Amino acid sequence: MKIKTLLNQHKPSHMSTIYFACASIQFNLLAAATRLFIRNPHWVLIPFLTTVTALVYDNLVIGLGHMIGPGRTLMLLNYPRYITHATASSFFGLVGLYLAQQAGVTWAKQRTMIVTFWGVTLLALGRGIYVDMIKLDMVPNFDMGTLRYSNAATRGLPLPEMATILMVMVSGLGIAIHNRWPWLFVGSLTMFVMAGLARKIGIMANIGEMALVAGIVVTGYHFLNTPPLVQADPLG
Repeated sequence: MKIKTLLNQHKPSHMSTIYFACASIQFNLLAAATRLFIRNPHWVLIPFLTTVTALVYDNLVIGLGHMIGPGRTLMLLNYPRYITHATASSFFGLVGLYLAQQAGVTWAKQRTMIVTFWGVTLLALGRGIYVDMIKLDMVPNFDMGTLRYSNAATRGLPLPEMATILMVMVSGLGIAIHNRWPWLFVGSLTMFVMAGLARKIGIMANIGEMALVAGIVVTGYHFLNTPPLVQADPLG
């Protein structure tokens, strides 16, 4: 009864339309990323495609939440959001490193940097599995006319996620300096800023995710449409 009362107090607003628009934009980015993967089938693009697919789903579920209402159905629909967040999204740092390698950034091919990026990725992956899968505690979250289930086990700053974004920023900065191509850095910087604002305004994270994905996709099209500069697996 308490949840029903809260739902009545938080009427759906135009925010649902904004989430649907975000889903549409992410779907188009997913289509572009899929074409990129078909031309350049490197394994690191698989978790990237998985994450972008999940972002389409994420926006749709948030947009539809108030129509479905609180309860088991919406809770079950929210589980895939956390499973994907805990696993595939942790590999974004390696995607950035791969793009930097293919752009010819010298330091991105060094063994020390590869090991460092892998280390941070595995830490983020471990933390994601623990917090968003093992310790997952779903509670209804009413935000600006939308309804979703959030993870009550998430506390404090999302340090592994921040580290993942910072890795993409570092790779983007390397590409910007070496190739005068700023868009990966701009996209990841936007995501970093928006993630901070999202603590008060949730939609900011979704906008930042679009900027990050767009930065990766346009950078991929710019540098991966030619034969790879590194013939052996550069992330291995």
